[in-house]
Amino acid sequence: MQRSRSRSAEEVAGSIDTLGEILLRLPAKPLLRFKCVSKQWLALISDPRFCYSHTLHHQTPSALLLPDMCSPAPLSHLHIVPLTTTPTVRVLNLNFLDHPEVSVVRSCNGLLLCHGCSSYFVCNPTTRKFVALNFPNQQFRNQVSALYLAFDPLRSPHFQVLSIRVLGSQNFQALCVFNEYSSRTRSWCDPGVSFIAQSKVIPGAGVYCNRAIHWFYDALSSVYFDIDSQCLKDSPLPLPDEGWGNRIFEYFGVSGGRLHLIFTVQTLKFDILELKEDNSVWSLRHRVDLNPMRIEFPELCRLNLANYVLPVYIVCPTIEENSMLVLVVGGTTISYNPLNHTSRKLCDFEPDMGKVDAVACYMLGKCFQYFENLSSVETFAAY
Repeated sequence: MQRSRSRSAEEVAGSIDTLGEILLRLPAKPLLRFKCVSKQWLALISDPRFCYSHTLHHQTPSALLLPDMCSPAPLSHLHIVPLTTTPTVRVLNLNFLDHPEVSVVRSCNGLLLCHGCSSYFVCNPTTRKFVALNFPNQQFRNQVSALYLAFDPLRSPHFQVLSIRVLGSQNFQALCVFNEYSSRTRSWCDPGVSFIAQSKVIPGAGVYCNRAIHWFYDALSSVYFDIDSQCLKDSPLPLPDEGWGNRIFEYFGVSGGRLHLIFTVQTLKFDILELKEDNSVWSLRHRVDLNPMRIEFPELCRLNLANYVLPVYIVCPTIEENSMLVLVVGGTTISYNPLNHTSRKLCDFEPDMGKVDAVACYMLGKCFQYFENLSSVETFAAY
């Protein structure tokens, strides 16, 4: 039996295709250590095509990034809150960027857009690789009102950075300019595309999803900027006028390539809505009642302004049953599966780690999804 196992291991090690198929299914962190096994393994795991294929196999976030509200710069001190059964909360370390007080601006499928001093970086915190973002000129840099990170592995191995500059406002309208940076060419599309938006559209409050930047700002109207047609369009209303009632808007974000809205209907009762991929209509994905969880989780019985519930919907593109609603309640995170109605505590924060305040996270609008993958931020030829 030992000889048989030895022969099988040798056959796997001797077949680069079989070895590659096995390694593709492993998490990113062990693969970084496996580079030391041999030159063959180093070459395979370092190959941009392997890194891209690995990213396609790992499209579900492994954690959330939540700010430490006890820090003077919360977005520079983020907790990595796991979504797995390993309840180890870590602090995101961006010291490889070699800039003081680096803050996270956006996250997208494993890449982070960060800001430090007057510089912007796109980095992969798993591989600790980064590229500095250059602007066409100083005037362009000074006019930037918002930057968005766009990385769609199913579409391309390259990322884009989307810029919105507000050049002026008058009569409740703002003149905006849109520009796009591509990692494939390392350049900006300049001059940009101008469009007029209502002044209540706050440039930095949007969400990127499927080649569009979406803004949801009230029950009567919402808009999105279509990147491919390069124009501003009206979004469908998530609910009819008579459907709003006492609903409270809680969450607006993207997961699994789809845009989601979460409303509170009553205490611990949520509606999760999903926007169709062609941006034509919102549909009710889940109606969730978490009141039965009060017995198992006493944290939910002590709801007040200082102990607010922040709901985040996480979609698993490959296994629907693994999708979850994540609740941040003070210093505790809880997951709930809306398909089989099961729940579990993910973790409690240690007293010396600072406090994650759900109200502050909600007000900041900063709750990032964290992916561990081998996505490359360096330019390489398309294939």
